[in-house]
Amino acid sequence: MAEPIIFYDIASGPPKRSYAPNPWKTRFALNFKRVHYRTHWVELPDVERTRRSLNCAPVRWHADEQPFYTLPVIVEPATGRTIGDSFDIAVYLDEQYPADNSSRRPQLIAPGTAGLVSAFNKYVDAIFTNACMILDRHPWDPATAEQTKAEFVRRLGVDSWEDLMVGEEDRPKVLAAFRVSLGGLAAHYRREKGLWIDGGEMPAYADMIVAAWWQMYRKCSREEEYEEMMGWHDGLWEELMEGLEPVDLFDRFKKHSGLSKRHVKLFQEVVVKYDYISRDDCESEDWDDVEPAKKLYRTDGSEHTLTDVNVTDVANAIEDHIDVYVATNRRTEVYHKVFDGFPGQKKIPKWDRSVDSPRSHPQTPFSAPRLAGLSLAVMSEEPFKRFVSASQLKLKDLDRIHNMIIWRDSASSNGCWGAIAWDDFEVQGGRLGPDHKHTLRDVPICYLRDRLMAAINTEVVADKREHVRNAVFSDLSASEVEAYAAVIGQGEEENVDETKSRAKKKSKARKIPSADDPERQAKAQQIREDRKINLQEAESILKQQELIDAIDDTIDLAPNPAFAARNMTSDFGWGETIETIHPSRRSVKTPGNQVESDDELPLKAAWTIDRDCDQVRAVIKVFVTRCQWTIDQLLAALYGVWRPQLNKFLGQRGPLQGKESFAFRRSWEFFKQREVLGLELGGPLPKPLKLAREVKQLRELRGVDTNRGHKRSSLEGSDRPLKAQKTSRR
Repeated sequence: MAEPIIFYDIASGPPKRSYAPNPWKTRFALNFKRVHYRTHWVELPDVERTRRSLNCAPVRWHADEQPFYTLPVIVEPATGRTIGDSFDIAVYLDEQYPADNSSRRPQLIAPGTAGLVSAFNKYVDAIFTNACMILDRHPWDPATAEQTKAEFVRRLGVDSWEDLMVGEEDRPKVLAAFRVSLGGLAAHYRREKGLWIDGGEMPAYADMIVAAWWQMYRKCSREEEYEEMMGWHDGLWEELMEGLEPVDLFDRFKKHSGLSKRHVKLFQEVVVKYDYISRDDCESEDWDDVEPAKKLYRTDGSEHTLTDVNVTDVANAIEDHIDVYVATNRRTEVYHKVFDGFPGQKKIPKWDRSVDSPRSHPQTPFSAPRLAGLSLAVMSEEPFKRFVSASQLKLKDLDRIHNMIIWRDSASSNGCWGAIAWDDFEVQGGRLGPDHKHTLRDVPICYLRDRLMAAINTEVVADKREHVRNAVFSDLSASEVEAYAAVIGQGEEENVDETKSRAKKKSKARKIPSADDPERQAKAQQIREDRKINLQEAESILKQQELIDAIDDTIDLAPNPAFAARNMTSDFGWGETIETIHPSRRSVKTPGNQVESDDELPLKAAWTIDRDCDQVRAVIKVFVTRCQWTIDQLLAALYGVWRPQLNKFLGQRGPLQGKESFAFRRSWEFFKQREVLGLELGGPLPKPLKLAREVKQLRELRGVDTNRGHKRSSLEGSDRPLKAQKTSRR
């Protein structure tokens, strides 16, 4: 699992909660972006020291030009970035986590409007700051409240805390002036078109700026005054707060599911417990050592609660739970009631979507788990966590096993695989749609169990296998575990025999006729006359066809994990793909059509090339001989590739021959884009690999002879070891 963003927020008194406006702006942004983060609470007197320790320069200054150290600050371990301004954080989140359908992340700041939103931010800050003297219910920690007041007195240059507060006789005047000031802000909300700023259909960062201030007023105002303010301007502010309130999905689930309070409480505890043990800063990593009903504390002493769980994980867990525990005739209704207004949630629940899942049916009598409790029904990743704990394998080996399971499960029934980014092993596309990011949650539990048993058979040393099997498959008896291992092992042996047999088959490729062959010369002349081109061009076209005919198209066209581990990408330098240097390009769906840069889901530069050179050549042959595309139409779609370049690539042989050529990278990108869109590569591709075949390829990827433990080359014609994987479990 990738490390979460660390969000530094100002702590209230116990129980710790957020109340300051600028941190609330960031909390809204993180939640609506559905980004994985955890809160690091900072006592107000410790803010300056904390910010200095993070080497985060101040972004605000006092009237005397002294630096004003405040929060929020976010630190993202994945990128090494530290950002200490709420507006800059919003801009960063849009850049680092762009809006897309797969992760259901909204755009915070519309393109081209950052300057306007920045000015709006200052405008709103001024309105609410001018009325802050009515706030006299600050939720400070009693132990440090006097110290905090003294700090504010020092900062603002007054004699006492009381000088900052408004007298009782003046409160109505301040409230009235505040209401008038808010009138100008209210004019930006055209409610006849929509609830959000300027009549928008979805909340934007500008709405979050306003709501963040109201969060402070709710925490720090007198209750009766806050209720009065919520009714101003025809209840606009109350509607805004309800619409932007962090949705309490569990409260909604409890209200609408029809399940008992005890059931929902236990479910919530399990979700928190699972998230807790998945973190690096928990005090225990053993599922069985952590009792759900007890409070959970991280190594820094802070309590781990539901608010620390990634909102996307909460939503996914609840959707899964509705699917399993709510009556079939009610679950869609419950889904909509729970997720109504929740940002980015899909309108159709997963049980109403048509899903291609070729590995969802158990392949052995032991593949399906015998669910013994709520936790196993909810948390599909639990078997893998048990495998990690019991096997004690190296992190790189665990990463490889984890990631290969996800990638292979992305393969659809028609043989289309998802695209991978090898550095962080992000998988997009495949059986669940072109914009879906495949994770371990998407892998059918029966397939996951089969894969883990196969990994135990091949990856774990013999004297530890029994212990690991019993730990992972605790729902089975000892005899069932033994039988399960034997079934998986037998399939592996059958696959090895099949692979050897396939390797002995002779290539069906034809030899290329010599240039002096009379029949060949006649063909070249005919091409010249038909196309009205010179003889040299005709020879090039004929040679191309001969090269295609000579390609062996009987090889396995499924993605090659060993080649993918070389971590080659299809970029053109400086992280650019063909879409960034040529925004108007040829369609991969329809020959000859032009498409714009945003059409047909262009691949990003980070996707890893997952087929070797021989496979790409074979795909080209299959494509132009079994589809309605001609080689000329394909060549036109491979923008920037000339016929001589393509001919040179087509004439090479070997999985690594041509790997640096432009023709290879562009051809792979063209076919991978078709594949991610769910289009077959040109003909019937192999069905998803059998379980045992995957075991064999995992061995090849590992590059270890299981009998001797010596390194061996994973690719024909290569004497270099595989490039080390830089992956992270998700």
